[in-house]
Order: sequence, then structure tokens, then C-alpha cells
Amino acid sequence: MTVVALDFILIELIQALRYGEISTEGKSTRLVKKFFQKSPGFLLSSNQAYNLYKKYRCSITHNAQTDGNYLVNAEGAMFDWEGDSPTKINRSEFHVAVMNELNRYFGELKNKDPKFDELRTHIRKRLDSICGVTSI
Repeated sequence: MTVVALDFILIELIQALRYGEISTEGKSTRLVKKFFQKSPGFLLSSNQAYNLYKKYRCSITHNAQTDGNYLVNAEGAMFDWEGDSPTKINRSEFHVAVMNELNRYFGELKNKDPKFDELRTHIRKRLDSICGVTSI
């Protein structure tokens, strides 16, 4: 369960860095949903992404457990669904998919193609804020 909690925190951070957010306060729902909707390893619908956020991310990070009958294990597919509601996360598959997305993001940051300039500007903005740099 700890790895899944850390993965959800990492998901929020990756997406905040992509958008150049200095703080995620009040933005978690939007950031996590966008991650699950846009990341190639997930590509969930808006409803699936929201339900995964509410039933797992919020429960695990705020209560250190899932609510109700929502499972975390290391078997089967990455997710089991009842309609748009996740009923199980395979923590191993989930972690691999999150790490793949992190590595994809790192690759984009390293890529010299001008289409990735905005990503580098966004991460620089966040790091400047963390380091207390106002302007150079």
C-alpha cells in the first residue's frame, strides 16, 4: 500500500511539473485526472480517472487505507472495474506504469526538440520557487 501511496504523490507531482504549477493546493483532482487521461500507460476516461482518484488516491493518502471493498494486491490486470469504478489495483503493474510515465517525462525534458521547451520552462519555474529564486 505504501508504494501505491507514493505513486499517487508522484503522479500529482509529475502533472504539476508538466503544467508549471507552483502549488497543488486545490488542484489535485484536476492534475491526477489529467495524468490518467493523457498518460499512454493509462488513457482512462474522465469518469474512470475521477473514480480512481476518489476511491484510491484520496483514501490512501488521507486515511492510509482504501474505503469499502476497494482492493490493492499484486495479481491480475492493473485494474479491475465495475463500470467506471475501480475495484482493484495491482500495485506492481500500477507502479511499473507510473515509473514508465516518469521516465517518459524525463525523456521529454532531455529532448532538444523545441516542442518540449515549455516543459523545461515549467520545471524551472517550480524549482526556482522551491529554491527561493525570484529572477535571474
